[in-house]
Amino acid sequence: VDGDHFEIISVYGQQFACIVPTIARRHKPTDSLSETTTMDIKNVFSSWNTTDCLIWSAGWWNYKLCTGKEISQYHEDKGSALVTTSLGTFTRDFDWTQFYDHGTLCDVTGKPRSTEVRFVCRRDLPFPTILDVTEVLTCSYVVRVAAADLCTISALEPQDDLKPNELVCSPSLSDEDYSKFQQEERDFQKTIRTLPTRRRAFQDNVLKSRRSYRVSSKD
Repeated sequence: VDGDHFEIISVYGQQFACIVPTIARRHKPTDSLSETTTMDIKNVFSSWNTTDCLIWSAGWWNYKLCTGKEISQYHEDKGSALVTTSLGTFTRDFDWTQFYDHGTLCDVTGKPRSTEVRFVCRRDLPFPTILDVTEVLTCSYVVRVAAADLCTISALEPQDDLKPNELVCSPSLSDEDYSKFQQEERDFQKTIRTLPTRRRAFQDNVLKSRRSYRVSSKD
């Protein structure tokens, strides 16, 4: 890459010069923004009814999140929880994420289960709702919680999706080829300018030919 452009060669051997598009960059959150976001989320939590835990069902398992306290999964039969597994108790928060550790020991890894709760903005959800639960690693989970109240936090406002930038390429010419191209372009422009005159001359020739034919036919 040289400056704001680079050159590539097609499979047919044609060389092209391409312009590097301007890429919009998103700013990384600063420490002060992170602290502000954490406090803002805590303020939103205070407006929620923390006595009501969030419940989310996914087939066999149900998930229960008591914000800032604990999260668990359980299987329910006829209104009674038969199997309950702790996915962690609240340990810390950072930005728009809470961490829950020291859950029930995992029979695969032998380590306590842990969960990361991420908060997202959803203007169509007036009340806090669990969107989904994903086991990203064995016995390690990510829970997404959304609510319209969270949209009041600037860091959680949805950002416009970045659209792909177009890569503009054109054939790369040598100085000699470029001079030829310029001459051909000038010749072409001259041809364009003389077209009306040439068209009229052609029409006149056709009319003359018709008149000559009529005269010879009468004779």
